[in-house]
Parts: sequence; structure tokens; C-alpha cells
Amino acid sequence: MRFLTSLLFTAVSDVDDITKNYAQVIGNYTEALADSFIAEGFQDTSDSINVLAQQPLGSVTFPSKAAFKAGQSQLPKIPLVVKSVNAVTCDTIVLRWTQTFGNPPAPAQGISILVVVFDKSKGWQLKTLYTEFNSLTYFTNTGGSCTPPPRA
Repeated sequence: MRFLTSLLFTAVSDVDDITKNYAQVIGNYTEALADSFIAEGFQDTSDSINVLAQQPLGSVTFPSKAAFKAGQSQLPKIPLVVKSVNAVTCDTIVLRWTQTFGNPPAPAQGISILVVVFDKSKGWQLKTLYTEFNSLTYFTNTGGSCTPPPRA
């Protein structure tokens, strides 16, 4: 069944490997992992990140592998814990995750859609990423503050 790897996952271990690599490239970033796991032509879209970075909503957050690497390399290492894999297709994985940090520690919860491609020399690589998360929790966990609106 290995001849079908360019079309679909060949084993549950493929999905496990991809989700583990994703958790590491976000929560424990290394350039070596990014070089092997992130595909050329990569794009990342997240209004959760866009609002924090003061970028236009609806726009591509990281339009390239190089832009992602530059941004991710500046972030602190905050372990990302995959809570569940909710859907798998021939080239896409949908998962839920948390990152718990801050003072006091609070979980920022999110959902990510990973679209992957198979490279014969590198295996499964992340080609497109869509991520949304509780950006207000993330903001306050990193030292930001805000006043909630009054209750109606």
C-alpha cells in the first residue's frame, strides 16, 4: 500500500507522526523540524494571530515557510497538547489542542486544520495551516490586559 502515500495516509502512525510534528513545531520550535516538516509553498491563516499581530482580519498570516519560521522562532516554547483528532481525510487532519501558560496558568484552547502533502524524501509535510484559538486568553497569558464590556 506504500504506492498510495501521495494520495492518502497509509497508517494511523502517519496521522500520529503529523500531529506530533505539528505540536512540536508550534510548542517546541526548532529550525531543523521546521525545515523538514514545513513544505515549500506553505501558508498559514489565522484571524486569532492576525488580531494579536494587528494584521488585517481574513488575510494570510504567514504567506511562506520563511515568514512562518521567522515568526515562530521568536515565540517562547509553550508546549502544545493535542486533545483530540476530530477528522482525517486523504490529506487533511482537524485537531483540538491547548497551550497552558501565564500567571496564573490558563489554557488557551484552539482548533487547527492541517493540510499536508507527501514528499518522497521528507515524508508528510505541512502545506497549509488554518488555526483559530482563544486569542483573548493567549493575550492575557502573555501579559496583556483588557477590560471586558459591562454585562447587559
